[in-house]
Amino acid sequence: MGTDLSAPRWASSLLTATLALVLGWYAFVEERRVPLLGMADLGVHELGHLLFMLGPDLLAAVMGNGLQTLLPLLVGAAFAIGRRDWPATGFCLAWAGTTLQDASVYIADAPYQALPLLFAGTTHDWAYILGPQQLDALGSAAVIASRVHDLGFVVLVAGFGTCLLPAVLRQLERNAQRVIDTGEALGRPSPSTAQIERQRAPDGTRLAISSTSPLPTFQRYRGDVGSNDDDAHDAPRQTAT
Repeated sequence: MGTDLSAPRWASSLLTATLALVLGWYAFVEERRVPLLGMADLGVHELGHLLFMLGPDLLAAVMGNGLQTLLPLLVGAAFAIGRRDWPATGFCLAWAGTTLQDASVYIADAPYQALPLLFAGTTHDWAYILGPQQLDALGSAAVIASRVHDLGFVVLVAGFGTCLLPAVLRQLERNAQRVIDTGEALGRPSPSTAQIERQRAPDGTRLAISSTSPLPTFQRYRGDVGSNDDDAHDAPRQTAT
């Protein structure tokens, strides 16, 4: 039996893996936000600032991109722990990978502040985080952005693999079981090479019993009780004249 691509496990794996590739194409090939999902990411980004606005300024600035990445990771953890739904978990990992790529673009722009901001007059998050008021590391913005970009790609690939892994493992188990079943079938003696056991019936005939048949097959051979020849045939009858 071949791989059944219409089976539920394979269908969900292929769907989420395809979506993960689509996310990766937009984020890492075209290097832009994923349509629709990018708008949701932007809303989560601003929500992160609002939720932590009462905390330290550095934390409030970091949690824009921080919550943007943390949300898909938390959703993925819920699918993994609560439902053991690995395709959904893999999709969430791929989503998290795209948010890291989005953050890398923002980080790389910190020394230049050329990106348009959502609200005019607001502070560039990473210019503030890496600026002299906080980490004083604007000169390292390009290196940090590159590391975050690479991490995002690794997370995306991990998500793609997680989408496919359950279905692939299941198929490997089925293939292994088929090999085992085939080996057991080949190990049984075939009828052409079966050993034939012969036993003497009470009436002097011979019984040939096939050892491989599910139900013993009997074949009678006529002969003298004392004969040592298993293939003896009946002697010709004398005709009275």
